[in-house]
Amino acid sequence: MSWMVATFGSSGRNDAPGRQVAAMDIGSTKVVAAVAELEGQNRLRVVATGTAPCNGVRKGSVVDIEETAQAILAAIRSCEQMIDSKILSVVMGITGDHISGTRSTGLIPITPPGRQIQPGDVERVINHSRTMPVESDRQLLHAVPISFKVNGQAGVHDPVGMNGERLEVVSFLVTGNKSQILNLERCAERAQLRIDDIVLQIIATAEAVSTPTDRQASCAVIDIGGYSTDVGVFREGGIVSMGLVPIGAAFITSDLAYLIKTPAEEAEELKKRYGCAIASTVGEKETVPVKRIGEDKPRAMLRRVFCEIIEARAQEILELSRKVIEKSVPVEELSAGVILTGGGAKLPGMDALAARVFGGVPIRVAGPMPLAGLGDVISDLEHSSIVGLLHHARRLASKRVQKPEQRGFLGKLKDLFGDAGEEEIS
Repeated sequence: MSWMVATFGSSGRNDAPGRQVAAMDIGSTKVVAAVAELEGQNRLRVVATGTAPCNGVRKGSVVDIEETAQAILAAIRSCEQMIDSKILSVVMGITGDHISGTRSTGLIPITPPGRQIQPGDVERVINHSRTMPVESDRQLLHAVPISFKVNGQAGVHDPVGMNGERLEVVSFLVTGNKSQILNLERCAERAQLRIDDIVLQIIATAEAVSTPTDRQASCAVIDIGGYSTDVGVFREGGIVSMGLVPIGAAFITSDLAYLIKTPAEEAEELKKRYGCAIASTVGEKETVPVKRIGEDKPRAMLRRVFCEIIEARAQEILELSRKVIEKSVPVEELSAGVILTGGGAKLPGMDALAARVFGGVPIRVAGPMPLAGLGDVISDLEHSSIVGLLHHARRLASKRVQKPEQRGFLGKLKDLFGDAGEEEIS
């Protein structure tokens, strides 16, 4: 796919092309936009952020174009006011139950036989893996190489420079429903924006919360959103499987609202203030003041009972996430463990509950690695995706100034996953 950088108008002070990048994350409850300045080739300084509530998306799919377009416009306008410049295009994340991934193989001969493999050969074999037939209603988003073989020898990370007669690749192809992708484009158009590129959201999230070492060794990233949970498994530096759990943290709020008979807004506030994912850690006599529908005064409810409601749904989210992971790899093989992120991961005790569900696999809750400038505004767990998208845009801007022959295969692979051998420094 052609990766481009967001562009800006010249009506204001920030009119230096290529020095700023923009990204947008459209979630089930809100739209988040961010703009960052490039400082050198490896650093970002966040100069603008914008957030707007959005009820036009469910489980990653657009269900109301006008509602989503207005939310996009509001978030973008907030950014434009901060930088005094028009934003013309963005890099956008995508998720949803319409996204799917599958493995495909590619094979090419090296001619003349025995010569050194060049970056062009690697591109050809990856392109060959992309030729697997895709249904007419689907669009290919990414073809990510998982592993190479040279003359049948497996486990090759970078075949460039090796001598061989035959080059093979196993790639992970990510496709999405064309109509859903078109709906995203229509929302952007109504907000007077162009989508320069669409990035699988779990890839962006993993970029923000995990290290290249994590992704090389083998890890799973679980991004718990409002109405859905994204899951991705990473090995040898790249994504090897992904999936979506059709429930998220908003379902915990809905359970509370229904069972304790309180408005959803009240249930959300109580969850934030008194919630815990491990009910047994709560004191037996602790109480929660619950204001029920139709009543003026709050009633005391045992906090342990309150948290048991939370724990049941949180455990279901984690158990379904484990099932998604185990479709491709036993959890015991995740040597770098499971990384929890997203707004739902902020619930106290979520890491302990995950440790119980995943049976001894290393667990950690992680937000995005900090950025300079206004980076603290988007340093929360729920902003992991937008930070990852900004990192993608940074690399895309950097590659513009590099000659193609300087980049080679690894340079192009870094467009998706960063440097597999170095830690990102922000």
